[in-house]
Amino acid sequence: PGSFEPTYNKLLEEKIVAGLPLAHYYPELANHYLMCVTETKTKEDMDTLVRGIQS
Repeated sequence: PGSFEPTYNKLLEEKIVAGLPLAHYYPELANHYLMCVTETKTKEDMDTLVRGIQS
């Protein structure tokens, strides 16, 4: 697979934060993202994120 960055940026335009890019903090983890989800997110929110990542 290619870089996740274009997908990440597309999701940001839709006001969906698909994690924290780790490369700035840990260069060896380039193209890795830290995600956290709490009870404030609904199943619909998660489904929207997954569809955005899959597209």
